[in-house]
Order: sequence, then C-alpha cells, then structure tokens
Amino acid sequence: EELLSTVHSVRVVELDAELASVTQSGFTAQEIDESKSYLIGSMPRQLETNAAIASFLLNADFFGLGLDYDERVPGLVQAVTLEAANDAARQLLDQARALGGDNPLLAEARGKL
Repeated sequence: EELLSTVHSVRVVELDAELASVTQSGFTAQEIDESKSYLIGSMPRQLETNAAIASFLLNADFFGLGLDYDERVPGLVQAVTLEAANDAARQLLDQARALGGDNPLLAEARGKL
C-alpha cells in the first residue's frame, strides 16, 4: 500500500509538471502531429463493435454532427493547427484548478516524495 501511495504521488507531481509545461510553453509541433496521427489512426478501432457504432451514431446525432461525421473527422483533426491547440490549452487548462496552488492532493503528493 505504501508503494502504491508513492507511485500515486509521483504521478500527481508528474501531471502537475506536465500541466505547467503545456500552459506555459505550449505543445510542440511533434506532439500535435503525433496526436493527430493517433486520433485518426485509432478511429476505425473505436468502431469495431455494433455497440461502439451505435454509441458513435447516438453521440453524432445528439450533438448534431451529422451521419457523415465519421468521414469528416480526419479532415477536422488535420485542420487543427499548433497555434489553435495551444490557444485552446491556455483557455481550458487551469493548473491551479487541477492540481496547483493549495490543492491538498498535490501538497500531500509533494510531501511524500
């Protein structure tokens, strides 16, 4: 249990450092390119079962994305620019809310290391 607690603490501190890096320095072009490749390449694997296809279609319908959304996703993902990804990260990722500042989880994790 102590080992698990230590591993958890390390992960919390690593996550905090990664959030700080992204919000301060942004993503790299390589990170964005690799993320795009993964998202596009993994999509067929996400639609391998009838249940997965039904869930995908339900979500597409619920959010008004259209029944051709699966065909449009690769183009939409490829259109994301490094600047747009970094702008979104700065707007949406708040390190202080996630793990920073007075967050007791982070304080506890740092105290265990």
